[in-house]
Amino acid sequence: MSATARVAAIPQQRQPEVEVAPAAPRVNLRVLATTRSSAPRKPYVILLAAVLTMGLIGSLLLNTITSQNSFVIHDLRKQTDALSQEEQALIQKVGVQESPVVLEQKARALGMVPSTSPVFLRLSDGKILGTPTPAKAGPKPVVARAASSAPAVKAATPVKASTPAKAATPVKASTPAKAATPVKASTPGTGR
Repeated sequence: MSATARVAAIPQQRQPEVEVAPAAPRVNLRVLATTRSSAPRKPYVILLAAVLTMGLIGSLLLNTITSQNSFVIHDLRKQTDALSQEEQALIQKVGVQESPVVLEQKARALGMVPSTSPVFLRLSDGKILGTPTPAKAGPKPVVARAASSAPAVKAATPVKASTPAKAATPVKASTPAKAATPVKASTPGTGR
């Protein structure tokens, strides 16, 4: 079959009919001249310049305040470092003053002597363990102190026991304090 015969074999489709509307009357169009806006430009320009100026001044002030604060922070850090060093020096000074050697020297200067027979008190039943004996004072060490730096030393009031004890007499500040004799405390039920 030839190409024409094939076309003839296909039934033709019907095209829908389009109605044509009558032509509208032509309107004459023309270009109009542009009219200027009635709002003046000067206030807008002034407002825009003022906003920009305020933004610039604000950023300069913010930058200035930030730089001033950085100087304050630097000074505070230096002050913190100085105070930290002072704290370390004071901690070291307290450590030296609390050392056993210095405490022994201060105790001897007050007239205290080491105990040769320690006595213990058992808290559960109040029993005294050991035999209390008075400590023997050795030769008095010579201690040179300024009178203004030496605090007045007062003897401690003895603890009341079941047996009456003599009160220690106060000692003058110019002489070292004497060691008080220990008081035997009687324990209920032990007869000691």
